[in-house]
Amino acid sequence: MTSWEGCKTSPVQTGESVDLMGMTFTFRLTGKDTNGKFSITDQYALPGAGPTWLHTHPAEETFIVVDGEFEVYGRENGTKVARRLGSGGIHHVGANAPHAVKNVGSTCGRVLLLFHPADLQEGLFKEVGTPTTATSDPAPEQGPPTPEVMAKLLATFKKHKFELLEPLSP
Repeated sequence: MTSWEGCKTSPVQTGESVDLMGMTFTFRLTGKDTNGKFSITDQYALPGAGPTWLHTHPAEETFIVVDGEFEVYGRENGTKVARRLGSGGIHHVGANAPHAVKNVGSTCGRVLLLFHPADLQEGLFKEVGTPTTATSDPAPEQGPPTPEVMAKLLATFKKHKFELLEPLSP
């Protein structure tokens, strides 16, 4: 990361990265870089990776699909709905709005996640994820989470103000 007079530059494939649920999250711009105003996380997802369970958090979130095909989930009139997005698709989620995103394509996909303000997501991802490098492929999921992993996930979600609206499932 380089900066000068209020500007920041993040070269391609730089930033701390973690693996989580078949996805690699690379923290390209953090709240520290933007004085808490927003953050940008680069998400690289294996086919089928990503949760379909709805959750909420205090930050607004914008998904920008760079490569691949994803479904975004939300609620409409109390019913869970899904919308498909391909490369170039954008989906915005308001603060505390139920949502999820999953790679439904047959190839690896990539999404830029913008959180505004920069909130607790980076801490959550780092706490439950496994450190990796931005250039490595995500580790595939190894079946459903164990009861111990589930307990850690639920406690960590609560700590970082994520609310799960459905049971956890891959």
